[in-house]
Amino acid sequence: MNSQTFHPDRRTAEARATLAREPANTCVAFYAGLHGLAQGLDRVLDAAALLTDVPLRFVLMGDGPTKRDLMDRVRARGLTNVTFLDPRPTREVPPLLAAADIVLVPLVTHIPGATPSKLYEAMASGRPVVLVAEGEPAAVVREGNAGLVVTPGDPTALADVLRRLARDATLRDALGANGRRTAERFFNQVEIDARFVTFLEQQGAVMRPMVERAGAATRGEVL
Repeated sequence: MNSQTFHPDRRTAEARATLAREPANTCVAFYAGLHGLAQGLDRVLDAAALLTDVPLRFVLMGDGPTKRDLMDRVRARGLTNVTFLDPRPTREVPPLLAAADIVLVPLVTHIPGATPSKLYEAMASGRPVVLVAEGEPAAVVREGNAGLVVTPGDPTALADVLRRLARDATLRDALGANGRRTAERFFNQVEIDARFVTFLEQQGAVMRPMVERAGAATRGEVL
């Protein structure tokens, strides 16, 4: 994850229009990724059904084994606040994240030690995260004060936090700014790679004389 690739400044009018062509005061909760059992997007739809009175649009982008069923559920329930988008090229994702008002990161299953890259991408984009997960991802969001955390399987709680964020632009901005600062500080892959290269170079400088002495000893040379 590069915090320059995902950045609040990547927002464009075109990306915003892709997410919502409705009045400017419409709040967009955006999900981008696999539509599968592990994401629990059916619970997101349950939350959407509880929020038809709120100027909030759910935009779910991607594909996967549960997408057709999710679309059927939306039609059967007559939900007009949910939009499905086909997958987009990777280069189009940063502007779309930056153009959203809220980024949804739902995870039904907790895998110890695993944190989804989409969480860091949302934080680097300066967007407030609504995380449906436990474990390490929840700790990242809470410690960085980068969004609101919901326990998986509780659509009412999910609807409550989304309602709160949809009605409070100041809170959204504050959480998004916190996430951006956290991403810059801890999750910039370019800086992490550079520090690792420096570490290897330093270790190489320390080890080189030892390797040379060991080689000389093997050849029977006197140093």
